[in-house]
Parts: sequence; structure tokens; C-alpha cells
Amino acid sequence: MNEQNSYVYVSEEKTPARSFNTVETVFAWICFAIGYAFCRVFPASANPFGGFLFIITLFVVTAVILKIKGARLTGMPLAAGISALLMGTSLLFSANLFIHFFAYAYCLGAYGYFLYTAFGNAAEQGLNDLLFIDFFKALLIAPFRSFIALFRGVFSGKSQVGGKTLLKIIAGIGVAIVPTVIIISLLSYDSGFSDLLMDIFDFGFSDVLSHIGSLILGIPIGMYVYGLFISSIDRKCDGIWTAQTCRETSAKIKIAPVISVLSAVFPILAVYVVFFISQWKYYISGFVGVLPDATTYAEYAREGFFQLCTVSFINFLIIGAIGFFTRRKTEKPSVLQRLLTIVLSLFTLVLIATAVAKMVLYIDVYGLTPKRVYATWFMAVLALLFILMIIKQFALRLRAIAISAVIVICSFAALSFANTDALIVEYNADRYLDGSIDSFDADAMSELGDAAIPSMVRLAMTLDKKHGSDLLNYNNDKGSMDAYEYYEYTELCNYLYNLAKWRETDVWSLTLPQLQADAALKECGLDEKIAQWKKEEAEEAAGEEAENRDEDFYYYDY
Repeated sequence: MNEQNSYVYVSEEKTPARSFNTVETVFAWICFAIGYAFCRVFPASANPFGGFLFIITLFVVTAVILKIKGARLTGMPLAAGISALLMGTSLLFSANLFIHFFAYAYCLGAYGYFLYTAFGNAAEQGLNDLLFIDFFKALLIAPFRSFIALFRGVFSGKSQVGGKTLLKIIAGIGVAIVPTVIIISLLSYDSGFSDLLMDIFDFGFSDVLSHIGSLILGIPIGMYVYGLFISSIDRKCDGIWTAQTCRETSAKIKIAPVISVLSAVFPILAVYVVFFISQWKYYISGFVGVLPDATTYAEYAREGFFQLCTVSFINFLIIGAIGFFTRRKTEKPSVLQRLLTIVLSLFTLVLIATAVAKMVLYIDVYGLTPKRVYATWFMAVLALLFILMIIKQFALRLRAIAISAVIVICSFAALSFANTDALIVEYNADRYLDGSIDSFDADAMSELGDAAIPSMVRLAMTLDKKHGSDLLNYNNDKGSMDAYEYYEYTELCNYLYNLAKWRETDVWSLTLPQLQADAALKECGLDEKIAQWKKEEAEEAAGEEAENRDEDFYYYDY
């Protein structure tokens, strides 16, 4: 009886609470700052330079902490970190909101993977097909298994050394305040430096409330980051979706006989063959540059694109189903299974090629827009993925899923660094100047913001040189232009003036397109004219305000 009681007592003994060392305590405090900084630069599309600084600082600080903790920053963690830093740099090369959103999202996702795998938590080492499983565990499981660890890390009774270190840091910052203020006051003679300080430290009541909100909202973000950090150190996800579990699950779901798969896919292939034969002239028109009868260029291109998306999606599902559910006698897929995948991929590549040809025909007539660029980019990426599927059928050991992720990431990086918005406006301006397109859509181009300004300025100045007109006095000087040319010219100038007048710039929104726009406006003299306009408007507004005050005074005095 005593032995039984003793056994029960031992089995119910509680596990000792986790203690936090100095480095973990310091990182807990850093996570508060991470949460606050994240809220201050969000969204990155409005603060690209701030987002860039946040990504760089986040990775550098975390890398130092991981190095102290003895984590191995090699292989996939290092690749994730480097790729995120490069993608973060792309925030400065573009002013496009779409690109900023996805580039910033990738950086944050890569950070989670970087932190998680730095402690050896990857299901398999190296570039492997379980990459997405690791991403899922890093971003959606690990942080919440230690979500409240942040407060224990900060207020741990066993982290007195960390508290003393923090006090020393605070004391050092306090000592630095006085000399910093003196140096700033001495350097404030420079107007550029003073303006920069005003942009950074221009606080009002609403700003104070904004900072308080950032501090509050930053707490759960800090808890998320610190939860991921602690779960990664303690390897709390080791038993979840291991490589062995994934292989066993994959083997269990392969239940479809090859003959059943063939019977299911053959009718679909037959439909594709009949469809391509019946529509051959319609599809081949894109290659020969001839528009089918009773069809506009817009309808021709758009129909091809949506057909591509639908068929490609269906083919992805079919190929995925073939790979996941077809029964195998060995680890290698059968010849029939590989043949089906090759045929489906080839059919999709034919459709992609015709759709790209039609889009090129559309662009040749109407010029470029962001949607046309993204559609073409998307089709090119799809083509690469289907080509990879074909290669996979011959190189069976190829890590197709992992390489697909690399292809998509590299393709998006190329899109991000290309500054596509500026290239679009430049392309359309060149086409308009050489007469290959009839009009320059200044309305659509002005929606591209700072990226549109350099090419719009160049186009206006070229037209001025050609016709003797004047950009700075375009309403009164049309030079040798005819009525239609002058209409196009005034539209261009109107949108250019509006862009220059209403653009908002500050240190946190700094990008390469913004600097290029500043240089273009300065070159043509439009910056001085806009500044003069704003000065006159401010003086007029101040005069009206003073007049209103005088009227109120007269009324109440009366």
C-alpha cells in the first residue's frame, strides 16, 4: 500500500516551471520594441523605407540573439534570412502597393521560418518538399504554444542578471541624452538636417495617441514573436507532422488504382483535344497577329487569360490528385502515371503560349498597364512550373515542391526589383513618341504615382522641344500642335501637375522612384512652380482666416 501511494505521488509531481536566462530576458524586452516598431511602420506600402529599416533591424538583432544562444545559422535558415533581406531591399526599388504588400509579407514569413529552423526544428535538413510544413508550423503552431511566455520571460524571478543589464542600458541611454541634445542643437544650422528632424519628431496630440496605440497593439505581436522564439528553443513542435508521419500519411492516401485514374483522366484529355481542334484558328490568331472576326482586342486577350487560369487550376488539381492518390507498387510512380502528367502539362503549356501571344498582340495595340504586366508575369511563372512538372517525370528525385517555391520567390523578386511601374510609363511614352500607339493614357499612368513622373516629364519636355510649347505655361502656349495633339498634351500636363502638387513625401516613405521623381521635377522647373503655388495658397488661406477673425471680432464687439 505504501509503495502504491509512493508511486502515485511521484507520477503526480509537477514539472518545474521553466526558467529564463539573461539572453532570453533581454530578447523578451526586445520583443516589446519589435511589436511597437511593427505597428509604427504598418502598412509597409505607406512606409516602405520604415519597413525596410524594420526588416533589417529585426533580422540583425535576432541573428545576434541566436548566435549567443548557440543556434546554427547555416543552410536553410541562412538562405531564408538572406532572401528576406534582399526582398526587403526591394521595398526601396518600387512604389507599387501590390509589390510592397507581398514583399513585406514574404519578409515576415521568412523571419518566422528563419527563427524556427535556426534551432534545428526543420522536418528535414536542406531544400526539401516538406518546406511548407515547416512554414505552417513556424507561423501558425509554434508561436501559440508559448504565447504567454513573454511575460514570464520579462518578470522571471530567476532573471535578475538580465534586469541588471537592462538597468545598465537604461542608465547609459540617460547619460547620452544631454550630449545628444547639445549635438543636435549645434547641427541644426543645416536646413536639410533640421527638416529631417522635423519629419521624424513632429508630434501632436494625435501622434501621442497613435504611439500609445502602437504600444498596446504591439504587445500581442511581441508575444507572438517571443512565443515562436521559446517554442523553437524548447522544440515544442517536434512531435507534430514529422517527416516520418508525412511519409506514412502519403502512403496511406495512395488508394486509387492506376486503371481508375486513367479512366478518370482520359475523357478530360479527349475533351481538351476536341476543344483545341475546334478552336485552333481562334488560338493561332495570336501567333500570326490577326484578330478573329467580331472580336475586340480586349475581349480576345481577356478571354484567353481567364480560360488559362481556369484550365491551369483544373490541371493543377488533376496532376496533384494523380500524384497523391494513385496507388504504387514501388516508391516510383508508374510509367502511365508519368505519361498522364506530361500530357496534361503539355496541354497547359499550349494554352499558356497562345494566351501570351494574344496578350502581346493586345499590348502591341494599346500599350502596357500594370494588369497586363502582372497577367503576363503570372503566365510565365505558370509555364515554368509546368515545365518543372515535366522534368520531374524524368528526374524522379527532383524536389519539385521546394523548387517550385524557389521559382515563385525568384520570379517575384525579379518583378519587385524591376520597378515595373516606371518601365510601363517609359514604354508607353516611347511608343507614343514614335507614333506606334495613338494616345498616351495620362489618367491611367498618373495612378502609378512617383514612378510615372520621370517619364511623363520626359514626354512633356520632348513635346515642348518638338512643337515649341512650354510645360510651365502649357495653358497659354501650344506651339505648333494641332487640336488633338494639344488636347493630349494638356491632359498630360494636367495630370503631371496634380501628381507633383498632391504627392506626399517624408523620410519613412522614401523610395528610389520618389528620388527619381524629385530629380525630374527639379530638372523641368516644376518643383519651384508647385512650391510657389503652395506658398500662395497658404498665404491666401491665412488671409481668409485673418479676415474671418476680424469679422467675428466686429460682430461680437457690435
